[in-house]
Amino acid sequence: MGPFPSGGPAADVYPSREAGSGRPLRRRPSSGSMRDFLTIVFRHFGLVAAIFLTTLLGTAIWMTLEPESYEVSARIMLRFARESADPRTSLNPTTTRVLPATRPDINTEAELIKSPAIVEQVVVDLGLDKPYARPVPAGFFPRIKYELRQVYDQVKQRLDELQITLGLKERLSPKEIAVVKIMKGLKVESVRDSSVVKATLTTNIRTGSSKILNALLEAYREHRLAVEKNSREIVFFGDQAQQSHRDLLGAEQKLYDLKRKYDLASLPDQVNLTLRNVSDTERAVKDSQSQVAASEAKVRALQAQIGAQPKSSVVNETDNRNSALDALIERRDALNLERQKALGKYGNDHPEIRSLDEQIALVGKLIAATPNSVPQTRTTAVNSTYLDLQKELLNAQQTLAAQRAQLVAQRAALNDYRSNFESLREAQLAYTQLSRDVSIGDEAYRLNERNAMEARAAEVLRSQGISSIEIVDPAIDPILPSGIRKIYLLGSALLVGLLLSIGAAVLSDSLDHSIHTPMDVERYAGLDVLGCIGYAKPAALIPPRGRAVAELIQLATKLDRKHARGARAIAICGASSGARTDVVASAIACTFSVEFARKTLLVGIDGGFGGCAKLFGKPADRLSTGSLISAGDSLDLMYLPGKGPVPGDLADRLRALLAEHPDYERVLIDLGSSAPDTWITAANQATGGVLLVVGAESTRREVLERWEHVARAEDYRVLGAVLDGRRYPIPGPIYRWWS
Repeated sequence: MGPFPSGGPAADVYPSREAGSGRPLRRRPSSGSMRDFLTIVFRHFGLVAAIFLTTLLGTAIWMTLEPESYEVSARIMLRFARESADPRTSLNPTTTRVLPATRPDINTEAELIKSPAIVEQVVVDLGLDKPYARPVPAGFFPRIKYELRQVYDQVKQRLDELQITLGLKERLSPKEIAVVKIMKGLKVESVRDSSVVKATLTTNIRTGSSKILNALLEAYREHRLAVEKNSREIVFFGDQAQQSHRDLLGAEQKLYDLKRKYDLASLPDQVNLTLRNVSDTERAVKDSQSQVAASEAKVRALQAQIGAQPKSSVVNETDNRNSALDALIERRDALNLERQKALGKYGNDHPEIRSLDEQIALVGKLIAATPNSVPQTRTTAVNSTYLDLQKELLNAQQTLAAQRAQLVAQRAALNDYRSNFESLREAQLAYTQLSRDVSIGDEAYRLNERNAMEARAAEVLRSQGISSIEIVDPAIDPILPSGIRKIYLLGSALLVGLLLSIGAAVLSDSLDHSIHTPMDVERYAGLDVLGCIGYAKPAALIPPRGRAVAELIQLATKLDRKHARGARAIAICGASSGARTDVVASAIACTFSVEFARKTLLVGIDGGFGGCAKLFGKPADRLSTGSLISAGDSLDLMYLPGKGPVPGDLADRLRALLAEHPDYERVLIDLGSSAPDTWITAANQATGGVLLVVGAESTRREVLERWEHVARAEDYRVLGAVLDGRRYPIPGPIYRWWS
């Protein structure tokens, strides 16, 4: 913060920093100004910032922890009418002609919607009293928000348990808690000049909230139609409907058992399908029988031909390998190969396998009966006709065996189809009877139920004149949360935090009795303020440096004016314990010595000297009474004890000191921050006057008022006051911009 020009409306807050300006102090305007307001705000800036940030942070945390509120609404319309005098007959169970009637109070209907019994029924039906676990979100920040809400819920539960333990709150069951939440969030109102009732439900559930409200309205409809029922017709048709329903359930159960017993899905289709299977299988059996007969005739013919043909013919008499034997072996190997392939498809008991085994056995016999060789002198050759006939015979036998196996399988399937068909024919009669019973029971149940509903509706029409209750605008799940948007809520929190912080600053300032400005010193002590020393560390004041130089030069200049009226020696005392008299006295002494080149003596009495010596880096504990210590070219320090047998001797010692050292142009006597009244009286008698040091933010108004009262009673010669350690709360750029 740099120096400001002297004078102007801001001079009472930011005094001039120029040396020797001689600017008189201005008093604060009694009406107040924006500058005073800014001064208060920046003086209590910590409190203002704390309250402001606490309000914003608390609002942000509350918005994070408090679940979102969703609002879902629905509208129902009540249509009114009154029955005519048409009689009810068996052919016309309800009256169709109605006459308009006056509309009853819709507010009554609105109150019925909020009935606790209806709300409790909805809670039980939808299972809202069951524990529900929120799904854990996947994102990082949503997961943090989820965990914070979990902690918040646990804290609320523990607080509730504590209140219940202390007897401040009743323990509610989960169902009661759910009922209370719905009752609090349910709002029912009638639309003006219409037959429409609007129901609004506020809850923290987004998905499924419409289901709750719609279920509530449906329960209301059922409850409303049953409110005034008091007719035997309703009871009769209701009992008949229940009995018909029980009979229908019994017939359906019997039909179901019959279907399970016979494995029925659609009896007519199954009968037709089974009959078609029987017919197709009989046709296949006849075809297979024809094929078997043809194959048997072919086998007999081939066997007769083979019997008429010789197996071989002699070529020469020499021994040679019997080629028939090789052919039979090849045939046996071929049959074994076919048998191995057939085993992969059929079992050992299959007809085709048995046929192959027979052929292999036959070939084995032939191999056994055929000699390995023929005489060498005789050459024989296999009869090719015989071999061809034999091969054809084997193929015919294989075909016959396969056809016989197929015929056996087809006959077995035919027997199964015929048995299934007979069982279906037996079940068809029972199935038809049970189906007829189910159809009759269903029709009876529907008729009795419709009569019961018509009876209930007619009873309601007679009692209340309401023809129907229709939900014209059903509830749907909301998309966005209800209430104030978060940005508006943060803006409101910003405004409220600003108002609260400023109000707290103003209140704190009104309760603060400490001294801050020169005008406070003039107002409560009645003294002229000769100068203000801004808050600084002692190292910046002894010797003075920076902006403190101008402040101390201005103060020393005013003291010089007092010296022109004979004030060579000046006593410096503190108004309270927080006043830094040793620092102020040392700084003024340095200013006289360095800036004005005057020989100066700084006298410290008891503890005051210890502080001054420490500021100049001198060993105060080794000094003796009356000894001088050089602190600069024209500045000396001296210790003078103030305590003694007679306190009044201090005035004589001060006079002797001034007489003993006449070469000092300025003599400053530091009485300390909490000097007793006797010291001040003695210093007032021996010196040119007393300079009061007021500690900014440490000296209270009551202390200055008491000091003023004592000064008037003792008739002190007071040169003025110095405001020490003053802070300038308004930052320089803001102050210059505002000025």
